[in-house]
Amino acid sequence: MRRSALLVLLLAGALILLGTQPVAGADGVDVHVSPHVAGAPATLRIDIGITPASSDRTLEVWTDSGHYARSSAWTLDGANGPRLFTVEWPDLPAGHYRVFVRLTYKDDRHVTAEDSADIMGTNTR
Repeated sequence: MRRSALLVLLLAGALILLGTQPVAGADGVDVHVSPHVAGAPATLRIDIGITPASSDRTLEVWTDSGHYARSSAWTLDGANGPRLFTVEWPDLPAGHYRVFVRLTYKDDRHVTAEDSADIMGTNTR
């Protein structure tokens, strides 16, 4: 009995861990921000799931809390580009952060995804 209970707990834990990774949706990009709630200053981890494509693309990530903004961009190497892309932004001050991701193709069409996080505390900037 104990062995089957342990097996159920291990399987449940594995499913929870797998559920936290982004999987690129039908649109080609998905984003998962963690933690969703943290104390300031906090490191925001942004996991981006990307569907492979034969052409090069540009990946842009940006956030703005009203008091603090940050952005980054990278060129992805076609079919050799990553399927999972992770960005970490350390020392973010308190605020509500909407995180946006845009994947732009060579023909200028693009797909977007977003997530959010709340960093609690007082802003001293």
